[in-house]
Amino acid sequence: MSHRRLRKTKMHPAFVSDNRVWKGDAETNARLEPGGLCAVSARFAWGNAVVTDHSSRMGWRLRPAAAGDAAALAGCIDAAYARYAGRIAGLPPVSAGLDEDIAVNRVWVAVQGDRIVGGLIVAAQDGFLRLANVAVHPDCRGAGLGRALMARAEDEARRQGYTELRLTTHAAMPENVALYTHLGWRVDRTGGNKVFMRKAVSVASK
Repeated sequence: MSHRRLRKTKMHPAFVSDNRVWKGDAETNARLEPGGLCAVSARFAWGNAVVTDHSSRMGWRLRPAAAGDAAALAGCIDAAYARYAGRIAGLPPVSAGLDEDIAVNRVWVAVQGDRIVGGLIVAAQDGFLRLANVAVHPDCRGAGLGRALMARAEDEARRQGYTELRLTTHAAMPENVALYTHLGWRVDRTGGNKVFMRKAVSVASK
């Protein structure tokens, strides 16, 4: 398996802020899930690849980020991490470098009306896909957006032929570790204030 080598990606403490069940695998139909969300998906092209754009009746949709999205996405990420500012001393600038991320990595934004309310950054590494950053604006917590973004990361891993996702989060974010564990991730190791996690991804059927 050969992949274009990307720059070494910043490892932000990956963040997901909601815990509602969300499913949206169907390509052309809508269905009501136990959590009460109606997931609808459409398809669009990204380069030569066709990917699925999951949309929600909550009013948001996922699309690839464009160069002009960097400032709005930064505002969304900063808002998502704001509640950790008092808990984590020296929280790094989690929204830094988005222009470069959009240029060289895979970045999605969740759009609600004309606002960016969520974002996902993944980066190809040797043997795995790294989930570098995932964030949901506080206004959209509980709408299933966090799970939709995590599902998008898994879809992208399959599309690129990877069988594993990895992320690094912060030990002072135990609710996120618990959520990731619930979504099938496992703690690989810890070091200092970091928690390293991984998840096996099933290979896409031919």
